[in-house]
Amino acid sequence: MGNYTLLLLGFFFVLLCGGNEVHASHQYVQPEATKEAKQPSRTSYHFQAPKNWLNDPNSPMYYKGSYHLYYQHNPYGAVFGKTIAWGHAISYDLINWIHLNNALYPTNDFDSKSCWSGSVTILPGQKPVILYTGLDIKNQHVQNIAMPKNLSDPFFREWNKYSHNPIMMRPDGVNKDDFRDPTGNLARQIWKMEDTCR
Repeated sequence: MGNYTLLLLGFFFVLLCGGNEVHASHQYVQPEATKEAKQPSRTSYHFQAPKNWLNDPNSPMYYKGSYHLYYQHNPYGAVFGKTIAWGHAISYDLINWIHLNNALYPTNDFDSKSCWSGSVTILPGQKPVILYTGLDIKNQHVQNIAMPKNLSDPFFREWNKYSHNPIMMRPDGVNKDDFRDPTGNLARQIWKMEDTCR
């Protein structure tokens, strides 16, 4: 396409949108001076962590008017590292993001090395729960859950890890590196089992 055609398409796009502009979240996160001069490879529209390594989104979630995005995050460097946490950001429009503190960080024996992939699901009663893989003190994958500390906080700034974690250990015969990445459906099944036992 020639430059003239691109310019013409851009003009019609502006007319169709009524002249409204769409701003990316990183305009607010990344200072103007670093946008092009210091970090030319940083995206200006797609989601990314404010800094350091980010990997697979663990669980996008829409809850009471806002979108939550949880993702694998190395808080200490720009590459995969020894300590992996769950980054957390929220948005009202999927374009502009508010970056929050990490939702999960390695703190207990059952996730002392890292908090790896998992998912968020909404249980009956509108209660979100995180089901995630922890790398424990023995370097084994175990499955853990966490619940919001305060359900009335729309940002879910703090999560409580279940006191009886891990909820599942690696079964015999499964490689220690292959017992990970639980899904929300599993969380619902666990909830049903616990509810039935009450």
